[in-house]
Amino acid sequence: MTDILEKKYKNASQLTVEKIKRLISRSYDVGDVLPAHRELAAQLSVGHATVTKAMKTLSAQLIVNPVRSKGTVVLRRPSSEVPALSQIAYIPKSGLSALFVGYRGQMLSGLGSKMDEYGMNLVLFPNKHKYRGAAPMEEVITVADALVLEGITDVDVVDDYIAMGLPIVCMDHYSQVSGVDTVVCDNFGAGHRVVKHLAELGHRHLSYVRQSPYVSRDSDNVERLAAFEKAVIELQLTCGPIFSVNSNNASECDAVGDSIVDMLQSSKNPPTAIVVADEATAEWLLGACRKAGIKVPRDLSIAVIAQCEYGGLRNVNYISGCVMGFQEMGIKAIETLKRRCQEPKADPFLVRVGFEFVEGYTCRAVNN
Repeated sequence: MTDILEKKYKNASQLTVEKIKRLISRSYDVGDVLPAHRELAAQLSVGHATVTKAMKTLSAQLIVNPVRSKGTVVLRRPSSEVPALSQIAYIPKSGLSALFVGYRGQMLSGLGSKMDEYGMNLVLFPNKHKYRGAAPMEEVITVADALVLEGITDVDVVDDYIAMGLPIVCMDHYSQVSGVDTVVCDNFGAGHRVVKHLAELGHRHLSYVRQSPYVSRDSDNVERLAAFEKAVIELQLTCGPIFSVNSNNASECDAVGDSIVDMLQSSKNPPTAIVVADEATAEWLLGACRKAGIKVPRDLSIAVIAQCEYGGLRNVNYISGCVMGFQEMGIKAIETLKRRCQEPKADPFLVRVGFEFVEGYTCRAVNN
């Protein structure tokens, strides 16, 4: 990493020149006035004197022109061509240990396949932002032409990366607040499709299990639950209890499992089907039912809104659900970065990747 930094930029002034060029390419047109030097220095995390020196270089290159009583005016964009994307920094929501397996591995696979096609290089950075340690801002902007942020939900963190002036796409999380380009799975469409499927099979009373908000506050869980609730109303179904499971707390899992089993065995009108937000939660629910002697699908139908093509449910053919296009999400992330370079002034892009619905066996309870 140190060799790459030393080869690309020899001092802070050169690095700041590159930062400002990228900022202009992303956010400013000819004739626009740049922020004051002190504001730029704070935005780019450098000293005021470094920005002043960098501006002299940019002025000599006829990219900007300092105008008295007006400010620094953009004379020309650094390049009239589409900016080259050769080095892509990939910053996941957590460490790199689980990056190559499950749905995250599929996203990375799609990302890599599209980068190979375009002749790009990938640089992996563990997310060390704020409470996790020192942010790798200087390293990222020095080696990268664009960023892919995977599953990062902290808007302040995203805003800090946006301030770097690089093309950015957030993958696997959608936030209207941040206003950055986003690629996500169609969780809302998948949630509606699952409920519709159960209604077509004759189910009229459903319950729902999601990850605990303490575990996952991401947009996926929000959209899945919203889709479930809306579909239940539209299809004139009845909704039983909505359960949340903290998969990191064994005693809480046992307590929630007991509550679900008690509902199914003791209620006068128990749900005939349970919609589950994701694959991991569905595997847990299967285990809880098996432990209590509840047969799936004989006694209860289970449908999963989001599962992985090569996940733990791939051989469980009695569960219906939506297999998400996680690999396609990685592909679309690179395509969105390219599009941003071509349309730097466009409104934030929101790309929703589709799913394949897989039908399992029906539940005998609906025939009683």
